[in-house]
Amino acid sequence: RKIIYLQLLLGLYLLLLPLLYLNVAQTSYQAEENNNITLEWTFKTNNDSSNNSLNIFCELIADQKVSVLYDLHEGVEVPESQHEQFAGRVQCDKDVLTEGKIRLHVSKLRTEDSGLYVLRIECLSLIKFKDTVLKFSLLYTRLQENKETMTAVCTTQGFPEPLVKWRLQYLSNNSQHVPDPRDVHTTAVQDNQDHQYRLKSAVDIPEGRYRSVTCLFHNPILNVTVSTTHVLNRGKLKELIVIPLYRKHTLSLDFLSVMTKHKNCKKTNKKPFRMLKKKWKFPLNTRIK
Repeated sequence: RKIIYLQLLLGLYLLLLPLLYLNVAQTSYQAEENNNITLEWTFKTNNDSSNNSLNIFCELIADQKVSVLYDLHEGVEVPESQHEQFAGRVQCDKDVLTEGKIRLHVSKLRTEDSGLYVLRIECLSLIKFKDTVLKFSLLYTRLQENKETMTAVCTTQGFPEPLVKWRLQYLSNNSQHVPDPRDVHTTAVQDNQDHQYRLKSAVDIPEGRYRSVTCLFHNPILNVTVSTTHVLNRGKLKELIVIPLYRKHTLSLDFLSVMTKHKNCKKTNKKPFRMLKKKWKFPLNTRIK
C-alpha cells in the first residue's frame, strides 16, 4: 500500500509540475543577400501563462563571436541588448506568442548573418534551448568573359566561392572537351569587409580546333550551376558579357564581337573594323547555358 500511495503522490506531483516544450520549425535555412527570412520556433506549457511571464533570447554564434538578435523580457522588448548588426532589421510577431509560436522576421540579409542561431525561452522558472542554422549565399553579380590571344577569362564576385569549370566544343564532331587543368588558371580572393569572393578564371584555347568555349559557375549552397557559351568566330574569340549569373527577373545577354575585320577591307573604302552587337532576352528564372 505504501508503494501505491507513493506512486499516486508522484503522479500527482508530475501533473502539477510546470512543463515547457520547445521545438524549431526548421533546423536549417538557406538565404541570399538582401532577402528576408523568418526564423520560427514553437513552444508549449502545461499551464496557462501570459506573454508577461515569457523571456525570449535569441543570439547568433558565428566565427567564435556571439551577437544578440532579439531580447524579450517579461513581454517587453529590450532593444539596447541587440547587436548593432541587427539594428532595425528584426521584428517579432507578438500576435502568435499566445498560439505558442515564436517568429522572428529578419530583413535585408547580409553575408555576416550566416551562422548558428540559438533561442532560449524562460517560462515559469523553466528554461529551454533550441538552435537552427542559417546558410548564406550571395548571387554572383557579374560574369565577364574576355579574350586576348586565344585566352578566355571569366571574372565574377559573390558568395560563397563558386566552383568553376570550362568546356570546349570540337569543330569536327561537336563533342565536348574538358581543358587540361594545366591550361586553366583560377584565383579567388575574399574581401574582409563584405566577405564576397573576387574570382578570375582563365583558360588557354588552342586555335583552330574548337567551335565554342563555355564557362560554368556552380553555387555549392544553392546547388545551382549557370553557364554561358560563346561561339568562336573563325577560331577567334573577342568579348562576352553576361549580367548577372542568376536572378528572379529577365536577363539581358550581350554578345560583343570587337574589332572584326571585313574580308574585302582593302578593296573598298570601308573602315577596317566594325562593332557587332546582339542581344537576347531570357524568361524568369532561366539558367543560362
